[in-house]
Amino acid sequence: MSLFGYLSKENILKVSEEKDAKSRSINGKIVPTSIPVLHGNPSAKDREGKTVIVTVYSLNEAYLGGNKKDGEKIDLTKYPDILALYKAVM
Repeated sequence: MSLFGYLSKENILKVSEEKDAKSRSINGKIVPTSIPVLHGNPSAKDREGKTVIVTVYSLNEAYLGGNKKDGEKIDLTKYPDILALYKAVM
C-alpha cells in the first residue's frame, strides 16, 4: 500500500492511501511516506503507548491525540519523521 503526505486545502498535514492526494493538496505537492496513518492524519504513540492522530497546522503548531480544541500541543521536533514530511510538502 502506498501512502502519500500532502497539505490539505485547510493547510493541515494529511496522509492518504490514495494516489489522488495531489488533487486534494493545496499546493499540488505529494510526498511518498511510510508514516503510519490514522483517519487521514499521521499518527504516533501517546504517553500510554496508544496510537493517536497527530494534527499539524504549522511548524510551531501541532497536536497529539486531537486538534486545537482537544489535543495536546506538542513540540514537532520530537517527531522527526512527521516534521520531515511536513517540511517536504510545504
